[in-house]
Amino acid sequence: MTKYARLAIRILAGLGLLVGWGFSTALGEDGDSGARMRLREAVEGLAAADEGAGVAGAELALGDAEPLVRARAVEYLGVGPTSAAARTRRIELLRGSLLGDPSELVRRAAAKALGGIDDPRASEALGSGLRALPAPDHDYVADALDDLRSSAEAIRAAVVEALADPGRAPQGAGLAELVEAYGQRLPDAPGGGLEVSERAPLLAARRHPDERVRNAAASGLTGALDRLVWLDAPERARALLAGFSADGWDPADLDYRAAVLSLALARDPEDARRHADRLVARRLGETTAQGRTFRAYGHLLQASAEIAQRSAEPAREALGRARASLEAAVAARGERRAPRGSTGHAEAARAVDRLQLLALVDVLWITAGRMEGRAVDDADLVAAARRVHVRALEAELLEIRSDALVGTASLDVILDRDLAPRRLICSGGRLPAWSQIELLGLLEDLARTLALVAPEELLGFRAAESEFAIQAPLEDEERLELLKSMRIAQIDYASQKLSDPDERSNRRIWTAVRQRLGEDLSGGDEAAGWRPLLDYRDPSLLALDLAAQWRAEGDSERSLALLEDLALDVDAVERPPSANWKDWTQARLSLALGSALSDLGRPEDSAAELLSAQGRLEALENGLVASREELIRGRQGVFQIETGDPRARAQIEAQILGTQRLRADVLVSLAVNANVRLGDSELALGYFERALELQQSEFMTVLAACYRARAGRDEEARFLLESVQPAPGLYYNLACTYALLGETEAALVYLEQELEDPSRSPGAVARQREWAAEDPDLASLLGVPEFERLTAGE
Repeated sequence: MTKYARLAIRILAGLGLLVGWGFSTALGEDGDSGARMRLREAVEGLAAADEGAGVAGAELALGDAEPLVRARAVEYLGVGPTSAAARTRRIELLRGSLLGDPSELVRRAAAKALGGIDDPRASEALGSGLRALPAPDHDYVADALDDLRSSAEAIRAAVVEALADPGRAPQGAGLAELVEAYGQRLPDAPGGGLEVSERAPLLAARRHPDERVRNAAASGLTGALDRLVWLDAPERARALLAGFSADGWDPADLDYRAAVLSLALARDPEDARRHADRLVARRLGETTAQGRTFRAYGHLLQASAEIAQRSAEPAREALGRARASLEAAVAARGERRAPRGSTGHAEAARAVDRLQLLALVDVLWITAGRMEGRAVDDADLVAAARRVHVRALEAELLEIRSDALVGTASLDVILDRDLAPRRLICSGGRLPAWSQIELLGLLEDLARTLALVAPEELLGFRAAESEFAIQAPLEDEERLELLKSMRIAQIDYASQKLSDPDERSNRRIWTAVRQRLGEDLSGGDEAAGWRPLLDYRDPSLLALDLAAQWRAEGDSERSLALLEDLALDVDAVERPPSANWKDWTQARLSLALGSALSDLGRPEDSAAELLSAQGRLEALENGLVASREELIRGRQGVFQIETGDPRARAQIEAQILGTQRLRADVLVSLAVNANVRLGDSELALGYFERALELQQSEFMTVLAACYRARAGRDEEARFLLESVQPAPGLYYNLACTYALLGETEAALVYLEQELEDPSRSPGAVARQREWAAEDPDLASLLGVPEFERLTAGE
């Protein structure tokens, strides 16, 4: 959904014309009721215990004249019976729907369903869809193929064919999706990406004439390196970069990546500084905006390496050089507040990025200042925080004027990017000069300084109750002017839509949008009259992530205190960025609160919070499903439109999937609390089985094996473990499963890998040791000398 579609939804929701997450849920027209009735009649066997009856009922429904009925049957086939025979028939039927159904709705549903069946035949069916279906279908088929763990070969074949013959499908966005997926899977290729033939498709994509494909190749390499970071494999990561260097990949880009790896994975600031110096040297003397930007990347990496070594003054010097390079690049192009249409979307996105990098310079400036011991409200640091906010507003205004659609409405965009302190320096590993506790304190202080200039955006840091002076944006002439300019730009956009022949069917929507934009402000010179302009800025949820990091370090009390402050701020939000923002945020909050309370020995309070989260998410998912069905019928609230925005439907699908995943996380937390804290294994099993229905992944597969072993179903547990590739994130539950199966040696091997992971901080390891010592799943290891050594940290 575009920025402006979101704006239209917010405005019309305020008018009472739309409800729900952007769209009304008014269902029950005669046609839809009839479709639902036929579905119930045709698919009556779906709920039967007999798998064959369920599949037969779905097959009967696939012959219905109503697309909605066929789509519902397809959805059932995606999550239906699990026996080998039933799975074979399910895949056959889904393949037929994907390749032959006349309705795009049904084809999309079939692709999504196949993307949830981790079977090579499902991958092959989706690959056939890429070859046989028209170009408009390629994007969602590629997206479904990307969801499958077993799709590596199908993705490689599709990418190689499309790159070798531009006349073959997919191309454009579909090819970009697959190129990125190919790169992400490169470490799991037979040669681990170290064979020339394995790297060749990514290199060819990097030279493709379509910029989307070129960018996807770069993202694919990023995904490959992220995978190696997750696997804690620094030497493999360096070897992969060396291979691409030999292949002819841009050396400046590789220096940048090597520097990031040295900080984020190898924890070697000196090596990061060497690569950063090389990156700067490669771009020295270049006067193009791109050259200056690359040089700024190098200076930012130099500064980060110095901060990682607690060297504040050299960090400030590097940041000064980065600022000068970026200011020169921005000034040379005159892009800071460029008028609409003055630049293309791609160049506008690069210009937005430069403004966000300027904001990042000051984020690191504040970090260096706090490292020196300056107060949270130090005048120099607060001035830097204000510059961060100004640059963020300038970037958002430029995005609005250029339709760049890169996402700029939250400070999280800056705080989460790859060179930000929380990603590069405070990411949980072991820097020689810092403890993780110190780094988290540094990050929390950064947020408190930013909260002094943007209190409505930095929720949870209680700036409103601080003894420090708050510099609110509406009381700042420059920032207020930027917010006003955003409103003018959006009124202009609505006016353009009203004169666009292609938007004729949506004239009522855009008329309402323009009218509300003009009426929303009370006017006048007093700042209070401009409060609706703050709607352009989305609240940051940094506090939620920071609380999770405190909990991981074993400080659940500090985590709980931060979450309680965040809950107060969320409750006080009067104009949320979307209709269901509060429900979604409060559900995440309840999940985090429930986990912290469980740690603190309050299992009943934990269960209450988690059940609250579950109830919110179920209601949210029901509303999203209803909104999706309304979109399918071409309705937006009281408006009937001729052509629905496919991006809007894709976003709702993504929101449904995200809600289901979060529900699964909540149910898993309920299961853990019930098993470990309440001692109720039956209750725990019930929660977990519900979670497994919502999400299938290697993590969930290992958990399923653990629950089967706990129930004495050892053969089923071992069968599930056969499909799992051990990796970080799975080791602890593998240890529990093997302990329950009575395989002490295997359990100890995985427990050792979990507790002696060099990428984890001492605090996080200590917390895991304490948990392991009390975990009933590991009770069979009590008294074993190696187990006692591991849990004692000797």
